Amino acid sequence: DIRLIIFGCLPCVRQEIHRLHAKGSIEASAWSRPVSTGRPNEAMVILVKRCRLD
Repeated sequence: DIRLIIFGCLPCVRQEIHRLHAKGSIEASAWSRPVSTGRPNEAMVILVKRCRLD
């Protein structure tokens, strides 16, 4: 498995999720719900992708 994590202010995090979705890279719904990091105005989202090695 691989994990992709985005940290930043919530509007920027959402913008990046939608940018990746628009490029056809990652479905917007695949990301976790935003979680506060405890730092002012900072959120985190994570995506776990399964990886098969042949």
